[in-house]
Amino acid sequence: MNCFAGSFKQFACILFLLLSTSVFAQQERTSGSIGFQAGINSGILGGGAGPSFSLHFATRTEKVIQLESMLFFDSHSGKSFLSGHSQKNVGVGFAGGLRINAFPQKNWNPSLLFMPGLMYSSQQTSRHDDRGNSGISPALCIGISNTFYRKHLVNIGINTGENITAAYLKYGFLF
Repeated sequence: MNCFAGSFKQFACILFLLLSTSVFAQQERTSGSIGFQAGINSGILGGGAGPSFSLHFATRTEKVIQLESMLFFDSHSGKSFLSGHSQKNVGVGFAGGLRINAFPQKNWNPSLLFMPGLMYSSQQTSRHDDRGNSGISPALCIGISNTFYRKHLVNIGINTGENITAAYLKYGFLF
C-alpha cells in the first residue's frame, strides 16, 4: 500500500506540472505539432537491443522553450554482461516536459530534451531463481536531438525507469 501511495503522490505532482504548463501554453497563441519517432535501443547495464517507438505532441514549437509530451515504448533483450544470463526488458510510459531549442526559427535546430513521467516496466532473466520484476515507477527521459527543415528529427537519449534503462537512437517525422 505504501508503494501505491508513493506512486500516487509522484503521479499527482507530475499531473499538476503538466496541467500548469498546459495553462501557460494556452496563454501563448502558437500552434502545436505531432510527431512519430522510431529507432533502436540498447540496455545500458542489461545488454541486448530492441525497438523503440514514441508519439510526441509539442506546443510553442517556434520558441526556445518548447513544451512537449510523449507516449513511448522500449523493449530489448539479450545477454547481460553483468550476470551472463539472458534478459528481457520492456517499458511503456508517458512523459511530459521541456525541449530547449537552440535555433527554433531555423531549418537546423539542435535541442535538449528533459521529460519526467510514469512508466510500466518489466524485467525477466533466464536465471532459475529469478521470478522477474514489473511495476509502475517514475520515469526520466533525457536526450539531445536535431530537427532538419522543421520536419525531420534525429534523437539520441536515455529512457529510464525501475526495471529498464534504455539508450536509444531514433529518427522521426513531425506533422
